[in-house]
Parts: sequence; C-alpha cells; structure tokens
Amino acid sequence: MLATPHHGSPLATWSIEKPNLFFRAMYNMATPAVHDLTPESCARFNQEISNRADVSYTSYASARPVRDMPLLLRPWTRMIAADSGDNDGMVSVASAQWGTFKGTLQADHFELTGWSFAVPSARKARPFNYVSFYLDLVNGF
Repeated sequence: MLATPHHGSPLATWSIEKPNLFFRAMYNMATPAVHDLTPESCARFNQEISNRADVSYTSYASARPVRDMPLLLRPWTRMIAADSGDNDGMVSVASAQWGTFKGTLQADHFELTGWSFAVPSARKARPFNYVSFYLDLVNGF
C-alpha cells in the first residue's frame, strides 16, 4: 500500500466541518468517500475488519518538507503537519503505516501517480521517479 490513509486524514474531517470555500469544494468532489477517510471512520473500520492471515500487508508513506511542496499542497501540508506530523500533502506518514512498513518516499501525494505540480529540481529529487520505484517494486516479487 502506498500513502494509504489507514488511520484517516484530518483533511477529510476539515472538509466536512470547515465552512471555507476550499474545503467545501474538496468535500463536494469527494462525497461520500470523504466520510470514510476521517480518522474516526478509519478507526472504526480498523476495529471491525481484521487483517487476513493469508495476506502479507506492506506499506510505504511519502512526505516532503513544506518548502519542497507545490504551492497547491503547502496549506494542507502545514495543517496536517501541525495535527499529525510529516506528510505528503494529503496523508501523514503515521496514517500510511500498516503491516510491514518499508519506509517513507520523498514525494508528495500526486507525484506517486506521476503528476507533478512543482518545478523540477535535482536538489529536491523532483519529480519523484515513480516509474523506477514501481518497476523495482514489481521486480522484487
């Protein structure tokens, strides 16, 4: 699993509870799934649904410092950092950990899918080399 919010994301809660236009737009785009991504809903799900003994669970998180984030994600990154620590602009590193945790990738949430909304930078390892990562992942099986 890759940057999966197993323990929820405060962004989901904020998009439900905060009246500002930005969170309202996010809520409208993601309804009804946003309700399932709150920390409370994820805690309930994790308590009710057990891991299968015949499945190996492996997870990765992703994160970048606020200064390395695209402008679009900086407000969320700051807010999630204040609430939950290091994050990729959508999911905290702590929430992404499940099963055998393999580590934190230097990427924002969009970069994991090949999208990059920031200026390329060798110093910042931007954009994240998602093709190489996925090839290595598949070849490891």
